Amino acid sequence: MTSPTPVEVFRAEAAELLERLEATLLDLAERPDDRALVDTAFRALHTLKGSGAMFGFERLAAFTHDLETAFDLLRQGRVTTSRDLLDVALAAKDHIRALVDDPDAARPASGQAILARLGLILGSRTGTPDDDANGAGTDGPGTTKPDAPPGWRLGLAFDPALLRNGTNPLALLDELRDLGPCTIVPRLDALPDLDALDPESLRLAWDVVLPAGVAREAIEDVFLFVRDDMTLALDPIEAPRGDAARDPRQAPTYGAPPALPGQPNRSPEPEPAPRPAPRRAGEAASLRVEAGRLDELMDRVGELVIAQAR
Repeated sequence: MTSPTPVEVFRAEAAELLERLEATLLDLAERPDDRALVDTAFRALHTLKGSGAMFGFERLAAFTHDLETAFDLLRQGRVTTSRDLLDVALAAKDHIRALVDDPDAARPASGQAILARLGLILGSRTGTPDDDANGAGTDGPGTTKPDAPPGWRLGLAFDPALLRNGTNPLALLDELRDLGPCTIVPRLDALPDLDALDPESLRLAWDVVLPAGVAREAIEDVFLFVRDDMTLALDPIEAPRGDAARDPRQAPTYGAPPALPGQPNRSPEPEPAPRPAPRRAGEAASLRVEAGRLDELMDRVGELVIAQAR
């Protein structure tokens, strides 16, 4: 008995996601103000886009991106759920299914017509914040917020087994580029000698500068499904001060970059913070978690349980 290929696994998971998306859209028609349903639809589209890009379904990823952006606007409360929007989303769902089952047979004109209808329904405001008249904000899910910093510095280090798990880190870097113009520099200090190089073991890491003031949530959403397999350093760029301010794209200065999992960090380590006093036996510990984040974690746990049972 031969095991399924990665593409076959993707198509099976995509079929389940599309069924969940269809059920969610139908429920939204009955409960248009249900924020949990909007979040569920957004996560299904985000997973389809990211997984499609990783497995080479570029047309699927590009088409799903615009629909994902529309549901991100719904999450932000800048667009209301309407019957027309849900009708377009259901038509888009059918086109996504065609792009999954047989990309060559899917008609590009059908996808373009759906996206044109989506743009008309959103009033040509897909990814555009309400205060564009004041010159603030950028397009896409990484829309600038009034209190957002002028940019971010990221340090990315993934688990060496990431490639064996079917994840393509270059697709994640492309998603960062979608948020705004950025500078990406590979970090090569953990690469072994050529005779010891394992092509299936990821030893590269990356330093990234996002000069546009995108929202932290948009950056974290890019790595939503690989956070357990990576180390992410995310630091805001300080606001410029007078004439001495430099362009944040030039000569970025980092603290100690995150070490690759299983590898020592060759950069100087900061002084360790004092350890908190151990809790006494029987002493309870508590942790505050936002309700939305808790719902998201519960959804992910449920998906893991279903995947393991399957």
